[in-house]
Amino acid sequence: MPEARKRGRPRKGRAANRHPPRESTLDDLRAGLVGEGEEPPEDTEDFRLWLKLRAEKELWFFSRWILSNDLLSKGRFHRDEVCPFLTDFGKSRSKLLMLPMGHLKTTVASRSIPLHLIVQPAAHNLYFPGMKGVNTRTLLASENEKKSKENLSYVRTHLETNELIWWCWPDCVWPNPKDAKRWTDDAIEVPRNAIWAEPTVAAIGVKSGFVGRYYDLIIADD
Repeated sequence: MPEARKRGRPRKGRAANRHPPRESTLDDLRAGLVGEGEEPPEDTEDFRLWLKLRAEKELWFFSRWILSNDLLSKGRFHRDEVCPFLTDFGKSRSKLLMLPMGHLKTTVASRSIPLHLIVQPAAHNLYFPGMKGVNTRTLLASENEKKSKENLSYVRTHLETNELIWWCWPDCVWPNPKDAKRWTDDAIEVPRNAIWAEPTVAAIGVKSGFVGRYYDLIIADD
């Protein structure tokens, strides 16, 4: 007779064997990059460092190649206009992105930026210079909590399953999400050395309150 399942809290996240991408995966990635005009190194470690640095310094590159958002390769609009606008804080730290439906606003802002912020090194953090990305706190807010949780689920799933994130930024992911203090559908906490009451990324709806909480970045989506 099979052993009865123990009652209690459900397991948090997906336990995964953290391993580097397969050579075939890296070959396909190199080919895709070359096909779009990039010049990635052939040596595996040189390629990893090149990929890591390029992704840290450019939101579009991170979203397109690390998160595999292929639609971002259709034309130059997102690379030349949208992503630079979202990461240029020379004039203001407040941003209002208004684009027609289907122009990847949520993909770039609510889903890619939280992950891009997490992997930022203190030495050249695009968003908060001098601060390690893992020590920042992001709030995802939408008209309803369900939509915010969908965006957080995207972030959480990439941290659990994306081999390129594991390969380039191993210190930003848990070997097993069960080790995290918070790893739920409305809040996640990555490995960090800052002590905050707030999680790394949280999701709320418009009717939710967060009095007494402090976030470095708030992304409001419709």
